[in-house]
Amino acid sequence: MNNIIIGTAGHIDHGKTALIKALTGKDTDWLKEEKKRGITIDLGFAYLPFEDGSYAGVIDVPGHEKFIKNMLAGVGGIDIVLLVVAADDGVMPQTREHLDILNLLEIKAGIVVITKCDLVDEDWLSLVKEDINSAVKGTFLEDAPLLSVSSHTGAGLDELKKAINTLAKSVQNKDIYKPWRLPVDRVFTIDGFGTVVTGTLVEGTLTEGDEALIYPSGLKSRVRNLQVHSNTVSKAYAGQRVAINLAGVRKTDLLRGDVVAEPGSLKNSTMADVKLSILKDAQRVVKNGSRVHFYHGTRDVLCKVVLLDADELKPGEQGFAQLRFAEEVAVKQGDHYIVRFYSPVETIGGGIIINGAPSKHHRNNRNVLESLAALESGSDTDRLLQEIREGAKSFKNMAVLKKDSGLDEKLFLQQLDSLAKEGRVFLMGDVPMDTMSLDELYEKAKKFLSSFHMKNPLKAGMKIDKYRATIAPGQKAAVGDAIIAYYKARNLLKTMGDMVSLPDYESRYSDEQIKLKKAIEAVYEKALFQPPEEAEVVAMFKNKDTEALLDVLIDEDVLVVGTEQLYFHKKAMEKAREVVESLVNHAPSFTLAEFRDATQSSRKYALIILDYLDRTKITKKVGDARVLLKQP
Repeated sequence: MNNIIIGTAGHIDHGKTALIKALTGKDTDWLKEEKKRGITIDLGFAYLPFEDGSYAGVIDVPGHEKFIKNMLAGVGGIDIVLLVVAADDGVMPQTREHLDILNLLEIKAGIVVITKCDLVDEDWLSLVKEDINSAVKGTFLEDAPLLSVSSHTGAGLDELKKAINTLAKSVQNKDIYKPWRLPVDRVFTIDGFGTVVTGTLVEGTLTEGDEALIYPSGLKSRVRNLQVHSNTVSKAYAGQRVAINLAGVRKTDLLRGDVVAEPGSLKNSTMADVKLSILKDAQRVVKNGSRVHFYHGTRDVLCKVVLLDADELKPGEQGFAQLRFAEEVAVKQGDHYIVRFYSPVETIGGGIIINGAPSKHHRNNRNVLESLAALESGSDTDRLLQEIREGAKSFKNMAVLKKDSGLDEKLFLQQLDSLAKEGRVFLMGDVPMDTMSLDELYEKAKKFLSSFHMKNPLKAGMKIDKYRATIAPGQKAAVGDAIIAYYKARNLLKTMGDMVSLPDYESRYSDEQIKLKKAIEAVYEKALFQPPEEAEVVAMFKNKDTEALLDVLIDEDVLVVGTEQLYFHKKAMEKAREVVESLVNHAPSFTLAEFRDATQSSRKYALIILDYLDRTKITKKVGDARVLLKQP
């Protein structure tokens, strides 16, 4: 049998708790106030044995409208719902509200259970059944079994157990390979053990000894001990009710609504992109800027609704929205949620999380809406492509993308490989980038390079290191180099040594500029170890192109930069190395004065040359002397 969770739903005092006790033998009302008032206030838990020896977790939720918040904390992880309707009362307001919530959460399987059937006659029971059939029409329970029972006499309970057993076999397995995640619904302390949290393991496999992170607080912990159905186990799987004994945290460190999960598998955010559907029977209109309660897992937080493609959503309508939370939350793509107005209190809608940690969007942005539509309706691979597209804006590497995707490593790599083989994604160093993002980046890079060519018509191109820093700021050189290679392979760029330019660009010189360039070079070549400063060269030639041609000679590595205003011909540096090699032939090291004398220059020039040789790892300063690092 699959690991499944069964949950109740229905109006107050319709016999949900009595039904669970009759099925499991456990009274799920555990609060003193519940015993005193005879109603369920908070969540109750039990487990139901099956014929094959397996168990289903059972969650009993409160039916009173004042405790809908607690009800929502329980229904998020259920697989099979028992919608309970009392025979002596029929369909009531909370019956309908619970049914709306179950539909919004896309619960797939359920049984409608008429309780207290011993209190009414057959004619009345027939009327109640008609009422129920009308209420569930068009919902996931329209064709569900409709069974009558009495928790007092035991009538119908065997038939109900068989129906549950049959339905449980058809429930789809939850994903046990994703990073594990458990929304916390209870926190307590056990003497001798410490802090314990309980919840439904919604995905993944949890193992005793696993490191754990508590979201959104960021507290670190470790799984000291695990229990499933009151039995100590070494592993727990998605779909099971689990109690976790956490090491290193106190009861006061956690609250219902926190999420205990694999470290790095979730991301805190104050925003989420969603598809928002408004109930057709809702009494209110959701306007852009409306403030509502957001319910997700076991969490409840206030948020502002920013409608991305409309000014308002009326009952029965749906649209894309960005929810902006008053506190950090940790949600994932594909999660379901509910929203309720809080004055007056009313469930108005819900939907699916499309992006759990987006950037802030402007409304009515076509690109944003197209991206959200693709994320909503696409396959897992399409959704990963959108993650990559979003991540390309900040050059997210593979490790970060894998965490953000929520996929296990094997599936992540399989989907990434599929996208690469289809030519939709390329790996730039360790950063996956999609073709659309690369095209958009090229348009920006092309404008930048075109502007550079216009401002520097005498230069053959831009230095690659400068261009790399422009297209991939703050990234490893391998990322920028891979992007340049991608563009070069598609004839969008050309490279010449350590220069890059647009493919059809060529620098052009007039005869006068060619002569001037040669003359400038000759000045430096002749001066060798004692060249003039830039201002002197500019004054010497009195030509508007002198500074530009000096830059060209530097870019072409004909001139070597000593200081901001002082350049040396490359032959001077070659000769300087020869001088150093000659000096170390006579002694293992040499001084600044010895180098100065050997080059017949001044202390000023000798120091600048030696600093350059130190920077380029040809020499190294040791005390007051220098040694040669690189032999010819």
